[in-house]
Amino acid sequence: MDLASLRTSVESARSVAVLLPRNPSTDTVASGLAIKLGLEGLGKSVSVVCADSMTVSFNRLVGVNTITNTLGGKNLIITFPGQTEAVDKISYSVEGGELQLVVVPKANSGGIDFRKLNFVTGGGQAELVFLVGVNDLTELGQLYLDSRDFLHSTKLVYINSQVDPESSCVSETVTQIFSALNTNLTTDAVSNLLLGLEQGTDNYKNPKVSAVTFEMAAYLMKNGAKKQDVYVPREVVPGTVPTVPYTQPQPDWLEPKIYNSGIGVNLS
Repeated sequence: MDLASLRTSVESARSVAVLLPRNPSTDTVASGLAIKLGLEGLGKSVSVVCADSMTVSFNRLVGVNTITNTLGGKNLIITFPGQTEAVDKISYSVEGGELQLVVVPKANSGGIDFRKLNFVTGGGQAELVFLVGVNDLTELGQLYLDSRDFLHSTKLVYINSQVDPESSCVSETVTQIFSALNTNLTTDAVSNLLLGLEQGTDNYKNPKVSAVTFEMAAYLMKNGAKKQDVYVPREVVPGTVPTVPYTQPQPDWLEPKIYNSGIGVNLS
């Protein structure tokens, strides 16, 4: 990958779209969200899009709730360059017929500087598109069918195993890119990448794992990545988790029981 050309493309783009394939892996989703968080820190408007809905298996990834399934062109996108980690939650209300967005900062964060907010209309009109874990545009499913003309007329950056065949997974490739570009990543971004690296390499058991893989893991942890415990069914001690599906008991089981010891008592 030509990093100099990539740097130029990122610097010149105001809005970026990160597209994921259908049935994405944790590695792929983690990489896409890390790109979003990393570029938002550079003041870019970034959307992550996947034709398939996100499942509960991705709930450990920061920002997974922001992933949409369409490249809409009428969205109003508000980004918080350099202030992502200061945001605790966002809600809305209607007062006097006017829509109000309420941004609640995290405690001891110093608040949100409204002068640094970035407002962008669009989403489907991204100037730069990252195709993460995608080898061919048809892997985007319905997303490709709905946005074919747009995708064939904009700048595309592929990040997949074909671009870097020696990499153990997509998260390793994305980490190498951010490291080479010397991009300051948030704790959320590096934590996503570390989880993606672990999942993408089957906890470093993949034959393609190399010294570079561990160097990237060390890089992420040095930059504040938080390691998360991951539930792996095959590692659970047998008998500690029920394996037989729950079944409704027979109706007579729920009725009151009268117990008889079987010992006769003569009261005469």
